[in-house]
Amino acid sequence: MSVSYVVTVYNKAPYLPLVLAAIEAEWRATGGEIVVVDDGSADGSVALLRAYANARSHVVLREQTNAGVAAATNIGVHLATQPLLRLVDADDLLIAGSTARLMRALEETGAGFAYGRFGNYLPGTPLPPPPSPAAEPTQHVEDGLWRMLTSQPFVPSATLAVRDRVLDAFPLPEGPRTSQDFAMGLRIARLTPFASVADTVCLLPSDAPGRLSGSKARMYSDTALLVALQWEAGDMWPAKHRRYAVQRAAGRARHYARRHLSYPKGRMAWLLAVSLASRLPILSFGPETLRRIAAVYAEALVDPARYP
Repeated sequence: MSVSYVVTVYNKAPYLPLVLAAIEAEWRATGGEIVVVDDGSADGSVALLRAYANARSHVVLREQTNAGVAAATNIGVHLATQPLLRLVDADDLLIAGSTARLMRALEETGAGFAYGRFGNYLPGTPLPPPPSPAAEPTQHVEDGLWRMLTSQPFVPSATLAVRDRVLDAFPLPEGPRTSQDFAMGLRIARLTPFASVADTVCLLPSDAPGRLSGSKARMYSDTALLVALQWEAGDMWPAKHRRYAVQRAAGRARHYARRHLSYPKGRMAWLLAVSLASRLPILSFGPETLRRIAAVYAEALVDPARYP
């Protein structure tokens, strides 16, 4: 089965030569197409991408004004035509042979979505040698929603999906500008089981200035909002999952506010009460609770450079 490699780009010119070369190598092994969406870059990325696309008939380039990574991903997925879908951040390097490994995971488990591990590389230095194949077998994750709530198990570049089985997860919400991987995982988990492999399938830069995920306040706030959006859209999770989502969001917010914010004691008490109450199976929570938790970070989001 051939693959649509969907690459989202925003001001990643220094990374593009290596990143595109790695994607090109995977494309030669799998066939398919490379769909590139530039999200309003202003650093020379567009010129590089135009030259790259003009020389290759299997590359589709779409340019848009800056709208965020979720919006760029939505466009890329809409343009993709192949049976399999691999999303790639424009500073992440795909490991040679990783797409084939993820394909095997899909075949072995019958899942519609597979993910592997990721490592790091240091830009400007020699790349590390490819990791040895993992000895662990592919893991079938039936309850992907619980996996998403208890840990963030993947980055988009470490995933491969059967397009027709995950298409209903798109478009992703475009309001929150971070946590695209979390939003995608929540939505896909309601459509198909996951397959997890222990192999390292991509490398992330160990130092990438300007990453939105560098702001914990923004990421935690967006995570709570994304769950609220899911519930407001009518996605009725099991009660256990709903309680845990609230418990985790309230606990994070309380810990962050205690360490970094001048947050009123009365509201701190409310966060503690919510965190404790969410452990009781007799209670239920709605999206308004998560929106209140997301608002805890307002002080940090006004001036994010001063806060973690």
